[in-house]
Amino acid sequence: MPRLSVILPAHNAARYVGAAVRSTLRALPRDGEIVVYDDASTDGTGDIVRAIGDPRVRVADDCSHRGLVGALNYLLEHTDSAIVARMDADDICLPWRFTRQLAAVHRAPVVFSALVPFGGGRIPVPGAPYRLDGFGSRLALLIDNPMSHPSMVARRESLAAVGHYRPGAAEDWELWLRLATADHALVRLGTPCLAMRFHPGSVSAAHGYRERLAADAQLTGSYAAFARRVLGPDVPDIGDRALFEQRLTLLGPAIKARAATLPPPARLVIEASLLRSARLG
Repeated sequence: MPRLSVILPAHNAARYVGAAVRSTLRALPRDGEIVVYDDASTDGTGDIVRAIGDPRVRVADDCSHRGLVGALNYLLEHTDSAIVARMDADDICLPWRFTRQLAAVHRAPVVFSALVPFGGGRIPVPGAPYRLDGFGSRLALLIDNPMSHPSMVARRESLAAVGHYRPGAAEDWELWLRLATADHALVRLGTPCLAMRFHPGSVSAAHGYRERLAADAQLTGSYAAFARRVLGPDVPDIGDRALFEQRLTLLGPAIKARAATLPPPARLVIEASLLRSARLG
């Protein structure tokens, strides 16, 4: 049984999936595997993965169209390693990724990393090398989603304990909120472990994305439960669409006050995140 399973959902990803899988193989420990879910692709995505010809890489038997959340949950249900990592079909895994993240996952059950963004006209420059952990990571989750989904490495038992992914506008952030509410620590390493490809039409940049977040009752409910856990039972109930859209106006002062108790690096990250989110409005 492998110790690490890298789960990779792919739909019509023929252009990039070969590079994504090969870069992951270069970083993969000997006791690891890569499992690709070919989500009913019509461009030969599965054939490209199979042609790599490495015994540590396999394409899931099922190839029906499940969508991202369905594919992720299928991959979780059909692997049995103690540790699970995410990878996207168009990103590049950096060579030291699993060395760094597997060392960290023994201390915290869910680990992410900084990124090197590229594509979409971007110059590939590493993102801010800050670390988030402890109370700082909990406060950061109240502002936005600072944890990059494809950079995740997690203990399987933690994901299973909260019920895996749920469909929604931000299936990753909603899962992180449930994990943190259940006291599964989330850590973001300052070292970039993944090069993330950005596209002009990426989901988070798409028109109406913030409105879809606010309309997602599952996300707003998980956010409200987490806000009460972190800030106390007297904070406003943000589980309503209109209140969720105003959440940083309502909770910002309490978040900033709690951040003031953190060491300078974490405090500055939280304060900068509040300012950036206020500008985005």
